[in-house]
Amino acid sequence: MTTYAIQVPAHAGTAVTYAAPSGTTGDLAPTAGAGGPGIALAVNNGATPTTVQLTALGVDGLPGAVRTVTIPATSTVLIPLLAAVYGAGPVPVSYGNITTLTGTSNTGVAVITLPAT
Repeated sequence: MTTYAIQVPAHAGTAVTYAAPSGTTGDLAPTAGAGGPGIALAVNNGATPTTVQLTALGVDGLPGAVRTVTIPATSTVLIPLLAAVYGAGPVPVSYGNITTLTGTSNTGVAVITLPAT
């Protein structure tokens, strides 16, 4: 299990460091409650499509809905991690396929935020 660290780029620009998921389930991503309003999960996929699943907060004792985001092959997708949607703590992240999310050649996952000032 891995909890992704929040990367904060400098105003002059910073290269994103992508990591490989530790498996198809069990990783955690911090939400905006942990580091500001502009947090997103960046998924930079290789040659094989995949899906990312995040569970939203429940309402009135009911379980939250599972949001499934499809990541096409050779694409980068940003998924906002709002505390209002996923809660203040880290949200579990599940992947349909991690074959090409290797953490090398700029493929993998990262949690990024933009500086407020």
